[in-house]
Amino acid sequence: MQAGSLTTQHQSTKQTANCSEYLLLIYPQLGKNTITRPRPGPIELASFEAKEAMEATIIRWMHRILSTQPQFTMQIAQQRNEQGLYLRIADRSVFQRMANNMRVISQYLSSYGCGEMQFQLKLHTAVLSAVADPAYHLQLAGAAINYEGQYQVQSIVLMKRQHARDAYKQVNVFALYP
Repeated sequence: MQAGSLTTQHQSTKQTANCSEYLLLIYPQLGKNTITRPRPGPIELASFEAKEAMEATIIRWMHRILSTQPQFTMQIAQQRNEQGLYLRIADRSVFQRMANNMRVISQYLSSYGCGEMQFQLKLHTAVLSAVADPAYHLQLAGAAINYEGQYQVQSIVLMKRQHARDAYKQVNVFALYP
């Protein structure tokens, strides 16, 4: 597991005063009986802002919600075109159920003036975002890198940063039901 920090290009709309930014991330794991291949970067499930005093309550509620969510397998499909390599999740229904279950947390956040949780599935692939040169992405599109396949999801990681220029640091790991 990639514990520690994560730096992303996550653009928040104006950060609320006295609120920290949080991300819920999934780190896909290769299945036991799969061919070795590169693993995609983390998948952003949700982002939100919260005050420091709210963190313990949010962690407790997330633990209650996510500990009842069974581990699952997700299928990643990949598409190449002249602009580069694109990854997508074939079946998003599990993520939609998780977002539905976390609406109570979203309501809690908005009741304290922090805005609601933003649910989205963003694949953060370090290989793609680290290089800005379009020629590199064209070359990558023709390369033999293959992320397509099935990946296991066993936990969800909560990350936090105080300011927009800070790196995200891990706050908690929520294990899914085996």
